[in-house]
Amino acid sequence: MRLANGELVAHSSLDVDNFGQEREEILWSGDGGLTWEDPKQYASPSNAQVLLPSGDLLFLPYRLYPLPGGMGGPYYLVPNGRHEINRTERGIVVTGWPRPPASAEDQVEHGQASFVFDGQPVRLKDGKYLVTLNGFFQPPSQKKFKWLNEAFRTLDGQDIVRSSLVAAESEDALRWKVRSVIADENCETEDLFQGPNEATLCRLKGGRLMCIFGQSLPYGQSWSNDEGRTWTKPVRTNYAWSVDPRLAVMKDGTVALSGGRPGVNLWFNADGTGTNWRMIDLVEHHNTFHPNEPLKRFQPDGNPMYYSGTSTGYTEVVAVDNSHLLCIYDRTPLGSTWEKPTPAIDKQLGDEAETYSVSVVRATLTKADLIEESKRRDD
Repeated sequence: MRLANGELVAHSSLDVDNFGQEREEILWSGDGGLTWEDPKQYASPSNAQVLLPSGDLLFLPYRLYPLPGGMGGPYYLVPNGRHEINRTERGIVVTGWPRPPASAEDQVEHGQASFVFDGQPVRLKDGKYLVTLNGFFQPPSQKKFKWLNEAFRTLDGQDIVRSSLVAAESEDALRWKVRSVIADENCETEDLFQGPNEATLCRLKGGRLMCIFGQSLPYGQSWSNDEGRTWTKPVRTNYAWSVDPRLAVMKDGTVALSGGRPGVNLWFNADGTGTNWRMIDLVEHHNTFHPNEPLKRFQPDGNPMYYSGTSTGYTEVVAVDNSHLLCIYDRTPLGSTWEKPTPAIDKQLGDEAETYSVSVVRATLTKADLIEESKRRDD
């Protein structure tokens, strides 16, 4: 994220992806992302942050917990101009659900609420913030269902319970109210069983909002012409895929999209509509300039040897000025299994087992890139 004083902050997970092992680390950069300093740890994951008018950076909680009439949780705050991060135990509240979310009694995931904050907020024309949450509405059958690790199926093993995606608004980034449903469990772009989930928002140069969300291969996307109150019927993106999309809009309207699995990619849309994408392969780029710690391409066949040295595909992208952007990505010994290697796998993988890392790459957009993109579309 870019702060009000021009500094950048980056945060990453220090632990495997398990409840109770969720240490995060935040670092600062004052030289455009070339070097990073002052690491500070905190204890709760966040996939959505809001830069407040004060210059403070608010980390919305990933995990929420049931409250009367809604759900809520703690938050972290990075004060403007200070290299520290502070926790407030209570303060985030989400209400206004158009349908009952799945209740705590239906969960086997530590009693948490069934929706999570996940995505980059945008500022609405009335000054409010808009952000995405994904999770589960109560199944129409009222049957209890197993949580994420149980393939989203009801206990009888027959009905598939898929996730949904909503947009919530707030004046202060603390009290949120659901403004609309972007895509629910009946989304027709869905190929697999998950349903619409990991998402992000941006404002295009023409003024309308765009949401891109994970679902399967490729991403799904939708647009809003009324500040997020209603959304177009979701469609599949043209040649952009997989997990946790992230967006940045440059001053000239060029849209950058990052994500991946398999691979790590940057996609660019030159005309500012978000409908045609030109891809840069960051795996190829990484291996060309960083050969001593290469990235492999994820192959989902269950063999740990194929996971070794891959990326989870979880990225972030941010514009640092009118023509430069940064993209951050990771490399893990076991890729998208997110598990700590066992001694047996360590031995099997050899030196590759030890290389957890996070990299930042800078991209420069030039007018020639945009001209080439226009020619490609014309052809």
